[in-house]
Amino acid sequence: MRTEFSASELTGAKFTDVKMVDAKLTMTDLRKTVFENCTFNGVDFKYCDLRGLSLNGLAFIGVKFDGAALNEVTFKGATLRNVSFRPAFALTNKNYLAMKTINFDGAMMDKLTYAALKGLGVNFDLSKVTII
Repeated sequence: MRTEFSASELTGAKFTDVKMVDAKLTMTDLRKTVFENCTFNGVDFKYCDLRGLSLNGLAFIGVKFDGAALNEVTFKGATLRNVSFRPAFALTNKNYLAMKTINFDGAMMDKLTYAALKGLGVNFDLSKVTII
């Protein structure tokens, strides 16, 4: 609760059955971090490196991914409510291609999150997403 990780490397860390509330992760390397059965409520992932991470089946409520590297991240079966995704810089071809690799198959999300993803201008495949 209200924890801050700044410029940290959490390689090999494993978070199981954790409920993060109002936490801030800034410029943190999470590429080899494991999250199992976790809930994120009001968490900010600012400029974090989440490339290749499996966030399948997790719950995200009021979460911000501001400038986070999300290449090949999977949200399969995850629940997303009031979640925002903001690229680090202008949506260049490189950023567009990186964002396009995010997988939302089987995810459940509210209309606000769905509309925000559509509004990014990235052609996400949201055909297998359930609106809640």
